[in-house]
Amino acid sequence: LDQNELMEVEGGIVPALLLGYIAGVALYAALS
Repeated sequence: LDQNELMEVEGGIVPALLLGYIAGVALYAALS
């Protein structure tokens, strides 16, 4: 992987992790 490919991969993973985290927090708040 070169630097550009690495940035593209991170650009896909980071938002997905953030969305998953936010969804988890929202679900936890809804259930508690």
